[in-house]
Amino acid sequence: MILILMFLPGLIKTQDLKNYFKLAGDEFGVPSELLEAIAFVNTRWVHIEPEKFAPPCDGRPPVYGIMGLRDDDWFGHSLVEGAKLLNLPIEVVKKDVYQNIRAGASLLAKFSSEKGLKKGVSRIEDYKDAVAKFSGIPQPEIAQIFAYDVYKALSTGFDGFGIKIEKMDVDLSIFPKNLFEKAGLKIVNPDEINSDDYPPAVWDPSPNYTANRPYTTRIVIHVTQGSFAGSVSWLKNPSSQASAHYVIRSSDGYIVQLVREKDKAWHARCWNNFTLGIEHEGYIENPQVWFTPIMYLESAKLVRNMVNRWSIPVDSNHIIGHNFWQQPQWPVVRREWDFATYDPASTYPTSCNNHTDPGPGWNWSYYLNLIRADQVAPKVVSVIPESGTRNFLAYKSVVINFSIPMDKLSVESNLVINPRDTVTLIWSSDQKTLEIKPNKFWEFSTTYTIKIDTGAKSVFGLKIDGDGDGVPGDPYIIEFTTTAPDVTPPAVVKGYPVGDGVSIYAEMKFVFNEPIESASLSSRVRLFDENDQIVSITSGRHIIKDDKSIVTFKPASVLMRDKTYKVKFLAGLKDLFGNATAEDYVFTFKTEPGFFYQGTLIDSFETIGSWWKPSQSGSTIGVDTTMTNFVITSEKKISGSNSGKLTYKFTGNAGGVVRVYNASKPGIADSYGDLGLWIYGDLSGNKLELWFYNPSNYIVDLGNINWYGWRFISLPISSIPGTSKQFHSIVVRQVSGADKEGELYFDDLQVGGKITSVYSSEIPLDFSLSQNYPNPFNSSTIIEFSLAVKSYVKIYVYDILGREISTIVDGEFESGVHRIKFEADDLPSGVYFYRLIAGKFSQTRKMILIK
Repeated sequence: MILILMFLPGLIKTQDLKNYFKLAGDEFGVPSELLEAIAFVNTRWVHIEPEKFAPPCDGRPPVYGIMGLRDDDWFGHSLVEGAKLLNLPIEVVKKDVYQNIRAGASLLAKFSSEKGLKKGVSRIEDYKDAVAKFSGIPQPEIAQIFAYDVYKALSTGFDGFGIKIEKMDVDLSIFPKNLFEKAGLKIVNPDEINSDDYPPAVWDPSPNYTANRPYTTRIVIHVTQGSFAGSVSWLKNPSSQASAHYVIRSSDGYIVQLVREKDKAWHARCWNNFTLGIEHEGYIENPQVWFTPIMYLESAKLVRNMVNRWSIPVDSNHIIGHNFWQQPQWPVVRREWDFATYDPASTYPTSCNNHTDPGPGWNWSYYLNLIRADQVAPKVVSVIPESGTRNFLAYKSVVINFSIPMDKLSVESNLVINPRDTVTLIWSSDQKTLEIKPNKFWEFSTTYTIKIDTGAKSVFGLKIDGDGDGVPGDPYIIEFTTTAPDVTPPAVVKGYPVGDGVSIYAEMKFVFNEPIESASLSSRVRLFDENDQIVSITSGRHIIKDDKSIVTFKPASVLMRDKTYKVKFLAGLKDLFGNATAEDYVFTFKTEPGFFYQGTLIDSFETIGSWWKPSQSGSTIGVDTTMTNFVITSEKKISGSNSGKLTYKFTGNAGGVVRVYNASKPGIADSYGDLGLWIYGDLSGNKLELWFYNPSNYIVDLGNINWYGWRFISLPISSIPGTSKQFHSIVVRQVSGADKEGELYFDDLQVGGKITSVYSSEIPLDFSLSQNYPNPFNSSTIIEFSLAVKSYVKIYVYDILGREISTIVDGEFESGVHRIKFEADDLPSGVYFYRLIAGKFSQTRKMILIK
């Protein structure tokens, strides 16, 4: 069992996507790694539905799905071809993520077969031309650029924003340095062909321009709404009637120049006469993925060079977006500034431009500050550890944060570590943070001095201001002393589940007192049932936070009621210094005996409704408001499509309160029985409270949040004194020594709900298996069955090929009507069957999973 880090890109989990890529790669005999990298270059693993995205401002045809399939006369008809190879309707390939990946895999297999390639025999580098053909780019030299981007993604790897591409040893020499001479390729190697206007850019001319632009007063920022290579291809297409002066790649800030600055590029319609245009790779709908720090930085360096040569002021009225017409100052600028002078067409009230790039996700203040940053000498704004620190943990990195982006080579060549040690230098993509990571760990009980000497410079050429007095040219020095040797293996300081009465929807969370070596963890985590049989687990995650390892996972299927289980961390678990546990860690728990009986819903948390965010309540105190919020999300739910998610972070050590208030203040009466809701706990140890009016304010302490996963929490309404009772708030109260931050989910607030031994008090006359509901379903569904007598019950789930997918029930049940929740988070869309066996009775029904 390997623990895998998981996120949610859009609505699809990372591991689900990786499973889809692997299934499709195995099915069609192509490397799944190539499918992952192609999807990364084309869409950053986002399933593109063009009707939900802003159209590109240059008229470029859209892409479809996570694989970026095409259906147009320039890039080709891979969408249609892929659907035909799968014998599926085009709309299915458009809408379904897994089928879109399968279509991409079938196309790559076709192109690979044409070149005689075979998976497991051919090197991954041998697929280069098949990958280029997959792009649909008609210019061979630019199609190779697409292939280069794919292989570069594999060679560097990527882990962030819900994308995880494993780093591979890829031979990039398949793209020779002298590509222009050997293969007619123009823009892979920027050292070969540079721009006359801006030397770091690569000159690759477009035919789409008008000679000699009459004026130069502004720079317009665009977003491509597509991939880099595809954008360059389109802007070189004569029939597109579109171009830009520059295009910048997201992953590394690589710049191509298509039109000379003195000439008019066709990028902003009636503004072309007096503007320079820069396209940035990406989609405005996903700025956090595409608008990378390195792209901002390289774009800012380009603009800084341009404004100096063309005497353009650095402000928001001269460096503008294509959406400038939407800005509040537009009516004045349009009427009174040079728009009217240089192009009368732009004096129309709404302008001749109606595009919205670069969108609200473009960080203008950061961007303009980068452009201006060469006026100030760089300095260190923070460092971990602080100079003079004692007992610094020997495995930890030194992290230095600079005020502005630094020239990496000059910093690294002026870095002195005494005593000398072997380290790895890791830069943030914006070149403002340097991590100095020991290759193994620092020597124990040793005082280190780290010096950044005076030759270190910013990317704009100013020397470092080491003492922060505003005068450049002095070194920066820190000193720290490491801890004594660590000879103790890791130990669990907090864990769940343990004890009795554990929810059948529980998940597992264990906190260790120090970081664990991930390699030792991956083969040593087990979940056993009471017969010592291994129970499958999924959604594994290992993170290191606050110098502790946190391990989470969950059963692949819902736990059985009234059963004993064991979580084991097998001996040999190691910390970062190699200290290994000599014995197994064993945690025993027993699930609650009853079934959940649904009451009358007050709120299903499908919409925000009357719920206030914590910041709107005066009772919320002692929190970081940027990290504390309440939203509706589809990440986790007990039923329906959504749940409420509360994230919180306390700023102090005690006294914090987070309140989520319901302005509708639903009325409750003793006759309703219990008030309850499903809560996904975070094992934080903080207090959970429910607040009522009766008619005064009345607080019910539900105890510490000492569980992880879903659990039904309820209390008798009669236990609340007073009359005219109203429920109004869910509150987390900080406990000294508990976690300062966490996240909770809430679902199905109700009256009358309870945990009982059977779902219905009426004994059925016969055995039956009902149709699951909802059906079709997304991620989870309810299966209901009736037993005339106490029986041993098994329910299996099969796929359309008859392969057993999961056992969701395996145990003895009382007579009555029972409901079981089936979780399908890890399954692809498709048709499945579920079969009930109870004594001599058996029945099978069909269900449809649509994601």
